[in-house]
Amino acid sequence: MQKLVLFLLLFSQAVYAQDKQRGNEFISPNGQFFLRTISFSNTIGDYQGKSIVYRSDSTKLYEIQTMLNGYNLFLSNDGQTIIIINYEGVIFYKQGRLYKKYERKDLIGIDYVDCDDYEENCSLFYKPDSAQLVHQNNSPNRKVVKAICKNPLYHKQDTLVIFANKNKILKFSVETGGFTIKPFSTVEL
Repeated sequence: MQKLVLFLLLFSQAVYAQDKQRGNEFISPNGQFFLRTISFSNTIGDYQGKSIVYRSDSTKLYEIQTMLNGYNLFLSNDGQTIIIINYEGVIFYKQGRLYKKYERKDLIGIDYVDCDDYEENCSLFYKPDSAQLVHQNNSPNRKVVKAICKNPLYHKQDTLVIFANKNKILKFSVETGGFTIKPFSTVEL
């Protein structure tokens, strides 16, 4: 429990995309860069458009010829890396080019084609089942579990952490795009 609380405290200053989002703009944690997405279509799910990264003084750095969008979109402190986390996995862009792409199957072993949302949690993100929640209701860890369920993403400096399905913790390097996987059992709950 102490290790997890310490971990969460270290990331308590974590920046969520939704906390640093202004309309169609996503701001880096240090506020020095922002990403603006422009749609050329009004159709939901249509990514025709462009995405532009600017310095805080509105000087254009680079442009991507697609509309990057998502609830979980992060821009690095140097403005060079964009990370998109969605239902299908994690995508890294470096200096406007696709750099790395990890599918959910690579990260947590769940292939969307083989998963039935009615039977199991097919999401990338951690979500305890009902039995776990009942057990946690009387536990001192209840607040920690609720915090992880509410916000399974933490981003600070050069690290992105995802509390993932199948009781896994995914830790990504913003700089390299590499990641490590640890089981929840390595953290005292």
